[in-house]
Amino acid sequence: MAQANKSVYQTLANVDCSKHIETKGKFSYVSWSWAWALVKQNYPNASFEKHVFNDNQDNPLPFMRDTKGYTYVCVTVTIEGQAQTEVFPVTDNYNKAVAHPDAFAVNTAHQRALVKCLAYHGLGLSIYAGEDLPIMGEHGEELNTVINKLASAKTSKDCDAIYTANTELMKRLNPQEQAEIKRSFTNARTRIASQETNKEAA
Repeated sequence: MAQANKSVYQTLANVDCSKHIETKGKFSYVSWSWAWALVKQNYPNASFEKHVFNDNQDNPLPFMRDTKGYTYVCVTVTIEGQAQTEVFPVTDNYNKAVAHPDAFAVNTAHQRALVKCLAYHGLGLSIYAGEDLPIMGEHGEELNTVINKLASAKTSKDCDAIYTANTELMKRLNPQEQAEIKRSFTNARTRIASQETNKEAA
């Protein structure tokens, strides 16, 4: 159970997700079932809502669609009275938006939106460091590998070693890509420092 003196974010951000990281294509994620089970163990009253929209004929649908056929879902997760909402596009395994997706793709988008909301609450946030702006360019695979390693790092020394080992890669990256690695490095160091502080206080 969550400790009474900790915020929702502090509790969930300190959860070690490294053993539950899975990959699909060039992207890392945690399964929605594991993530939701973990949240319910800590916050039994947590809830989520899959929003329903009405089409032009006033039929209720679990998605909304723009004029080009691109489709979006919306999920809200509420934990301890704090609500986080994510509007999420239906995408394929390459994070490309899908026009006129089938029901399975819509359902998958709902689960991805659910996990994204949980990340806003703190659970596995560092895993998604580069997911909002997927890196698919010349150095995309190398860049995502570094981000994933930082997300799984156990100690500050590990973070420093990963960063140092990729000095040459950093020189080849553009400013935006460099910023992605620096942000992942900072997030990893912050996560680890917080975990170490909690251990000392226990």
